[in-house]
Amino acid sequence: MAGAHAGGSHMMHLHAHATILFLSALHAGVAAAQVNSESVADGSEPIEEIIVTGSRIARRDFFSVSPILTVDRTEISLTGTTEVKDLLNGLPQVDPGVGSGTSNDFLGSARVNLRSLGDFRTLVLLNGRRYAADGIFGTVDLNALPPVMLDRVEIITGGASAVYGSDAIAGAVNFILRNDFDGLESSLQYDVTERGDGDTYNFDIAYGTPFAGGRGNLALFGNYYKRSTIFQDERSFSRTPLTSDDDTGEIISDASFISASGAIDGELDVDFYTFDADGTPRLFIDPDDRFNWASTNALLAPMERYSANAFGGYDFDNGTRTEFEFSYAHSVPEQRRSDAFADFVDVNTDRPDITPALSNLLASEYDPDGDGIASIILLRRFTPERGDAVRINERDAYRAMVGFEGDLGAGWQWSTDYSYTTTDLDMRVINDSSVSRIRQGLLVDPATGACFDPSGGCVPVNPFGAGNLSDAAANFIALTGTGADEKLTEQIVNASLRGSLLELWAGELDVALGVEFRRDKISFTPSDSILSGDSLFNGADVASSGVISVKEAFAEARIPLLTDARWASYIGLEAGVRMSDYNINDDNLWTWKLGAEWQITEGLRLRTMLQRAIRVPNAGELFQESAFVGNFFFIGPFFDQCSASRDPVGNGLTELCIAQGIAADQIGVFEADFFPTAVSFSSNPDLDAEEGDTFTAGVVWQPEAASGLSLSVDYFKIEIDNATTFIDPTDATTLCFITRDINDQFCRTFNRGPSGDIATGLITFVNAAKARTEGLDFAFEYNWQADALALFGDGANFGLSFIATYYQEAGVQSSPLAPFLDCAGKFGALCDDFVFFGALPDLRTNTRLTYQSGPFAASLRWLWIDGMDNSENEIRSITNQPPPVLAVPQVSAMNYFDLTLQQDVGEHFDLSLGIGNLFDEDPPFLGSANRDANTDPRTYDVLGRRFFLRVTARY
Repeated sequence: MAGAHAGGSHMMHLHAHATILFLSALHAGVAAAQVNSESVADGSEPIEEIIVTGSRIARRDFFSVSPILTVDRTEISLTGTTEVKDLLNGLPQVDPGVGSGTSNDFLGSARVNLRSLGDFRTLVLLNGRRYAADGIFGTVDLNALPPVMLDRVEIITGGASAVYGSDAIAGAVNFILRNDFDGLESSLQYDVTERGDGDTYNFDIAYGTPFAGGRGNLALFGNYYKRSTIFQDERSFSRTPLTSDDDTGEIISDASFISASGAIDGELDVDFYTFDADGTPRLFIDPDDRFNWASTNALLAPMERYSANAFGGYDFDNGTRTEFEFSYAHSVPEQRRSDAFADFVDVNTDRPDITPALSNLLASEYDPDGDGIASIILLRRFTPERGDAVRINERDAYRAMVGFEGDLGAGWQWSTDYSYTTTDLDMRVINDSSVSRIRQGLLVDPATGACFDPSGGCVPVNPFGAGNLSDAAANFIALTGTGADEKLTEQIVNASLRGSLLELWAGELDVALGVEFRRDKISFTPSDSILSGDSLFNGADVASSGVISVKEAFAEARIPLLTDARWASYIGLEAGVRMSDYNINDDNLWTWKLGAEWQITEGLRLRTMLQRAIRVPNAGELFQESAFVGNFFFIGPFFDQCSASRDPVGNGLTELCIAQGIAADQIGVFEADFFPTAVSFSSNPDLDAEEGDTFTAGVVWQPEAASGLSLSVDYFKIEIDNATTFIDPTDATTLCFITRDINDQFCRTFNRGPSGDIATGLITFVNAAKARTEGLDFAFEYNWQADALALFGDGANFGLSFIATYYQEAGVQSSPLAPFLDCAGKFGALCDDFVFFGALPDLRTNTRLTYQSGPFAASLRWLWIDGMDNSENEIRSITNQPPPVLAVPQVSAMNYFDLTLQQDVGEHFDLSLGIGNLFDEDPPFLGSANRDANTDPRTYDVLGRRFFLRVTARY
């Protein structure tokens, strides 16, 4: 699992032969870059060797056997993005994933998720070397890479473990830095929505210079970024939380039953009591008494970030070259929301500070044994009297790399490098509340009016009615010191050789050989309040620490089979193998690749590749400590198919229900209740590595008769076996009834109590799932001159680019006995908890039309997201429920248009003006399938029309 050296400064710009080029007509050097070695007739101009992403072998053309998508510097500029994740999220191969618009999930890290297989199955590279993860679950934060630093981004989707090691099951994303800086460049960009909110400021400064007569180069970068908050109640589509009743098709309120007024009941149903301002109980009026959280949940979460980076190299007299990279990034995102307490508590019925009506209610309905202690479910928000709780995730990331490379003669080169990375997350919560102190303050001595347990300076807590929590009580339950520290330290050493092994009948047999070593030390240390579950905002979490190390050896070969034949100018093979020896696994793990390419004519090329990739378990899956999490009320008759209302006899579940512990004479009689399930968590140190097989086959066409035209079509299929999946008692219950095998691992994770209700459950990771995704990638580009349409005397160029991904199938099989769930073209919870996440349109496209004349350029981008069907039908079918009546059975296709204008002003300045979501499209309402803000912010734009203005100065 060590990093991959990809040739550093010898890497040239890959263009549309294998992928898509954006706006290549705007760059003077593009025409030369599109010429491959076979097209140089006299050989008088040397062509520099390059290292293609997905291979370590230097080549003299710009083709790769695996499909590669390239996003170049011009596209980065025209997109106007100030965050790398936004640049990638517009690509059809990338699932947008968690971002700044998903307030309940936002942790301030920017991640990339290829093929919707999970960001932990996408490998991130920097200049061809592995980029370190930012925490225990192996994902990479891209915030340390401001777009101004990037020369291009190369994406290889579908298996790259033979070249780069573990985690590349879905593919690899290679960020290649600019190394051509000579002078000073600075830019200031301001973004704002049409509604005047979401202000974002981004300042970049870069300086580069050659030195020592051109033998050395140095580049320095700095970035500052800050954005403000947009809350959900500031947009009409999310102002009121809504959902749908899938039994009736009715659209209903999705606001919370947990409000500042408080509510109580003895069991979890809708017939419970709330309180007037004086604490007098009354029946809860639904939906009038619900709490609208839109005022506290963000559509755009605030964040501040700054970073500094230095890159350079030097050529020594002996032909050796050294390179170095250093980066530091500091980010401070915030997650703000109102807390919510919902749990069983005890309260004495004769408290002196409650109304007689409440005292009588507690005694008559919630104290059946008459001992003066009522047991109730209390639902209450405690932040309105104290201010919203805020979680701040302050992350620092350092990375240093030094490498050397040189020429051994006879066409052989050597390289070696060492990198050290440390990332440190300091998470802290402001305005948190103590669960134990809330419980302590509910028991009050009627004689003294003080807490029965006065320890810790206890003050009576009165949660009955808005505003009845006194300042003293608010201060007593206030919890300080809530937080956690997460730290990862990674060291990578690698060494490699590459060159020509021997001369074959059709050309040179090029090979690359190498060894790598990587060591990751990971720790996650929560505060005592989180370890004990006393934090109301954060809940319970567990500590984790461990070391994952690996020793690897690899070999790769490019084998020419035929050249200059009448029916083929070139046919060749590409093969590679890697052996990985992990400290967490007794067996050596092998990955490999085998591909073929056939250059039929100068403009027509076929390619295919078969690869085996792996993902070893990460620290979060292996090393987290076991702990009791808490009591939860989420099983009930809906999930428990042994309930009489679910007809276990008619559904053939009698034997399974008896095996689970329900008495035979209770089958068809027992009815599950929302019984408190005692839930524990445990990682799984016995997890095995996932295995992924990728097959791609495609054609690249660049007709000689149509200069500037490129077209490629690639078929892909990825199958993952032994996939790690995260299961909780709800998942386990559902899957147990699907597999119908008491010995299945899902059935073994929960137990029933004497009443028949599910009393205990386990949250853990298991190797059980299989995932499969299959489809087509399309890429088209055409660049042409149209001088008759020139605005200036320098002529005019047009560029049209189109990329698309079509999923024929994309889904998961959660266990060997469970059915395959196809998620392609669907939204909802069908595959949320396994491999795929949220909405997955089966077709996404990205089209850009660009016009350039002299100092002026204009570009229009069109993003298209196909319509999708609600997956609730499949969910109900596999869980033996009646068909739903859906308020939102499907959503229509969505179109987003972005316009960018650029103008050079004199010799040193240029201006860029952009409009995102040009037609101000609102996201679709998703009913009960919404993830947040009544829609899916991961898939759809939730900010509306917005503008950016950027001023750039160069000297």
